[in-house]
Amino acid sequence: AESRAAFAHAVDYPSTWELDREVGGAMAALGAFATAAEHFAKIHEWDRVVECFAASGKRERALAVLDRELAAHPDHPRLLCALGDLRDDPACYERAWAASKRRDPRPARSLGRRYAAAGDWAAAAAWFDEALAARPQAPESWFNLGCARMKLAERAADGEKRDVELDAATRAFSRCATQEPDCGDAWANIAACKLRRRDFAGARSALEA
Repeated sequence: AESRAAFAHAVDYPSTWELDREVGGAMAALGAFATAAEHFAKIHEWDRVVECFAASGKRERALAVLDRELAAHPDHPRLLCALGDLRDDPACYERAWAASKRRDPRPARSLGRRYAAAGDWAAAAAWFDEALAARPQAPESWFNLGCARMKLAERAADGEKRDVELDAATRAFSRCATQEPDCGDAWANIAACKLRRRDFAGARSALEA
């Protein structure tokens, strides 16, 4: 034991901040939102605290945290996004996007999802593009962009426009599959796009991947 103790300083232990973030995320995934909120509060990740309170039905507590923190940090992008989530207000996401100087993908992703839910696929695709410009390593955003492009292909006025959108969808799903190779839905959608382009060999290759 003494010989091993001599090398203790060389072990790459995670910081207490990293541990609290990891434990908080795990507790939230399990539905233990009160415990998760405690861990996030320790590291001052107030947007995550708000999410936990909102998920557990404690809307008033969530708003109280936001009011307190936004009074001190009125242009904090993540807090503004949390406020947008609670109020279902796209203006909060747009304000967050401007406050982040187009560097934080969170508000762009939220706007993309909002427009997708409303069926405005062109706006959704534009916002997912913005989110990915800010952070390309995001398989879920690539997948969502691919879905938006597929929807635009379905509504295309002519064959040329449809093919352009199908090719864009294929590229997006391919980026998703590259970053997350086990995403079966991405491979299936690549195959679907290639079938519509009558690229049968490419479709088969995607399905066999």
